[in-house]
Amino acid sequence: MMLFAPRLLTQQSRFLLTPHALRRAIRQWGWCGCFRVASAMGLALVASVLWQGLLPWAPAVWAGEQLVVDGLEVPQFTLDVTNPTVLNNPVGASFPGLRGGDQLIRYDAGYGQPSTGTNEYGYEVTVEQGRVVRAEGADSRIPASGQGYVLSGHGRAKTFLIAYAPVGARITMDAASKVVTSTIDQDTYAFQVRQLIDKLHAQHAPALDGTLKAQVDHFLATYRSVSLDEAKLVAGRLAAKLEPRLWASYSPFSSQAVRGIWHRPQQATHADIAKTLDQLKATGINTVFLETYLHGAPLFQSSTFAAYGIQQTPPFALKDDPEADLLQVWLDEAHQRGLKVHVWFQTFYAGNRVFKQGTYGEGAILSRYPQWANRAYADAATTTPSPSAVESGHFFLDPANEEVQQFLLAFIDELLTRYDVDGFQLDYIRYPASLPTDHPGYLATTWGYTPVARTAFETLNGVDPLSLDPDRDAAQWQQWSQFKTDQVTRFVKRVHELVYGQRRLRHHARDYTAPPHALPLTAAVFTDPEQARLLKHQDWQTWAQSGWVDALAPMTLTSSIKTVGEVTRRFHQVAGVPVYSGIFGPFNSNTATHVVEQVGEAKAEGADGIILFDTAHLTSPMQTALRLGLFELPKPQGACMPQPTSTPATGH
Repeated sequence: MMLFAPRLLTQQSRFLLTPHALRRAIRQWGWCGCFRVASAMGLALVASVLWQGLLPWAPAVWAGEQLVVDGLEVPQFTLDVTNPTVLNNPVGASFPGLRGGDQLIRYDAGYGQPSTGTNEYGYEVTVEQGRVVRAEGADSRIPASGQGYVLSGHGRAKTFLIAYAPVGARITMDAASKVVTSTIDQDTYAFQVRQLIDKLHAQHAPALDGTLKAQVDHFLATYRSVSLDEAKLVAGRLAAKLEPRLWASYSPFSSQAVRGIWHRPQQATHADIAKTLDQLKATGINTVFLETYLHGAPLFQSSTFAAYGIQQTPPFALKDDPEADLLQVWLDEAHQRGLKVHVWFQTFYAGNRVFKQGTYGEGAILSRYPQWANRAYADAATTTPSPSAVESGHFFLDPANEEVQQFLLAFIDELLTRYDVDGFQLDYIRYPASLPTDHPGYLATTWGYTPVARTAFETLNGVDPLSLDPDRDAAQWQQWSQFKTDQVTRFVKRVHELVYGQRRLRHHARDYTAPPHALPLTAAVFTDPEQARLLKHQDWQTWAQSGWVDALAPMTLTSSIKTVGEVTRRFHQVAGVPVYSGIFGPFNSNTATHVVEQVGEAKAEGADGIILFDTAHLTSPMQTALRLGLFELPKPQGACMPQPTSTPATGH
């Protein structure tokens, strides 16, 4: 789940140069289409990759023009294309939803898909009857024919939408120049107030008291007769009173349910750690998924790393106690507050070439054992670790290498034995992602072509996988794909056996008073089971159905409220284990109300718990919003029910 600033992806140019890629492109687009795509992609594709880079927080400054017409702010941005294809928008050909870097794209029913298919690194608004009715991060549903459209932006276009196209804004587009204009007027603020009232009614919230109802009615009756500034001011005051009532209308999760958050432990002092944990507990969070192994480095001085001769540079240290065992400090402080700590373990991820701190880059593990690195098809002949082009410079370990598995198992065993952690979560439990199977660059971006894996597969099947073509050798290609999937599954089973053994030891050591599942093993996984298997060799259905994981955490990655609900429901139907829905609204800079709606939708669809991504993006209004309803803490007997606060929530 880690993301970094993009750098030049030199492998991208090779995606279109392999014979396999050329054959696929010709079949898909024809010679003329290939020429048009190739002539437009060249440097434009590299530039697009540079900006897209899977990085939502990259610096982006809107370069559009801001006009003032009759006192109204009228920002503008030029649309790149409506309903993109590889032919009319080749710079977006490598990206989900065919949306390239810095582009503003319009999707309507003519796109032919139910949703935009974009990733979470942009921003989208849905426009109906000329007004923005929803603002989401990705993969928005496209309105039916004639009912509206979606505007989707990345980079500078994303900044434009966030800054100037709020819910209620009026959107127009000049057909000739393709200039999109967003107008914020008095109707914008009235629309926002009406939408809040509608949401309160949908939640069956208590009726507004007389004074507040009178204020709302007066504003909705007179907003067009006041200035824009006054309409904005009054609507903001009303929202500050209405939103807390909406937040409090959601029934809370059980106090026993996982109310979790993914956390990177960057706090610099003991006091900072205490303050962070106090804030999380006050929010109603009860479980911290602590990033314990990241960029190929442990949070503590590991005897396993020492035994393997791997240099250790812990990613973080306390300024007021540099020699402290940071993992133990977090455990002690969390347990003192009644919070649980689960290890967040980035299994086969080893480092990133653009993250330079200490010995990072490819990471300390691959610096010591470069032969453990995974290899892409395009880099099969290399002898040094090569980063992923699809995943923005990530380096990965080879799951098919028994030495890799033995090292990681020894490290996990050490961690579980030394520390009284409350759970263990596998992340990056997969191969590096490839491009989609129908993309002409698919073969070049597939992984697993290490000497160890190639020899093992050839011994079993009589063919070197490097010689296989997914179209020409379909049956053997399926065997190769399954071989890689089996390596990951084998490791999950082995970790399960370690965790199960540690459970038994704890159960016995505590005179059988510890619950039999006191050390749950969970996995953070991708939401589409077929794509997870095909592109990442992650077969979480088998893990769950075999009883090797105790719960799954689907990484929804989106701002879409409906998508969160659909993913949660689908996992319940096929997984057969508890589902802790991963909520990315904080990371995607959604409002506090939007985050509440995401969590509420997951709960309505049966989520057994929630994990928010992440602490660094959890704003104060989000904390208040969750504390008032979904994460409300049990009240002491006899305590009075507090009234909702009036903390302003707009703009976060």
